[in-house]
Amino acid sequence: MRVAFGPRGTLIVALTACSLLPSCKDEPDAQGELFGSALIGPDGGEVVGGSVTLIIPAGAVTSETEIELRRLDDYDLSPPGYSQTSSTVAMQPQGLVLRQPGTLIFGGDRGEDPAIAFQQDGLEVIAPGTTAYINELSRATTVRAKEGITPTIVAAEPM
Repeated sequence: MRVAFGPRGTLIVALTACSLLPSCKDEPDAQGELFGSALIGPDGGEVVGGSVTLIIPAGAVTSETEIELRRLDDYDLSPPGYSQTSSTVAMQPQGLVLRQPGTLIFGGDRGEDPAIAFQQDGLEVIAPGTTAYINELSRATTVRAKEGITPTIVAAEPM
């Protein structure tokens, strides 16, 4: 930010784009460690990073898009009553809406009763198991219900 005085003593404040964005930091890994990426077009494809696979079906994107998986080690995405069991994965570009649902898979041994917690449409969603179907790129992680907690599944008819 720069502060200066203009004609007749008016205060001039110049903000850089970075100072306006809360997610913009000076650190090179502020968006997390990149561990998977692929250029995905209208024919679909996969992004694989470690034990995480994101499948983008044909027709989900209308033009070639660079999809990235980034590891956020210090981002806790676990909702109340759940414990996070892996690093949070940021799928980018953040907020990209898919025209067809994508499939997010967390492989490897996830223990008993794993679930995937992810953000979608401004909500926190829990999908039982190690596979979730997503309609936008956001953040996700694996979670497990805390002892004594019985997960509740609510289903509502479409409006």
